[in-house]
Amino acid sequence: MTDPAEAPVLALPIGEVLTGLTVPALPEGSQSQGVLAFVKLTEADGSIGWSVRQTSNFDEDEVLGILFGYTRRLEQRAADSWDEGDPTQADA
Repeated sequence: MTDPAEAPVLALPIGEVLTGLTVPALPEGSQSQGVLAFVKLTEADGSIGWSVRQTSNFDEDEVLGILFGYTRRLEQRAADSWDEGDPTQADA
């Protein structure tokens, strides 16, 4: 019996998979080499789901590094948006 995890995966051009979605342009003069995407989708039953897609040129360490770096960036942006006032001090 064939293990489903070992079954060949149908790969399609990203524009066919993510039809109608847009993202900001890449910097001028740069060329894409790979994609790691988190896709929010509507499941067949109408519920909301998530799927992860990546091009084949990433190894697990690189994906982990990308996720860690982006998580840190989001944490910093969230922290920067917090009110820096001390909630225990009354306004004078």
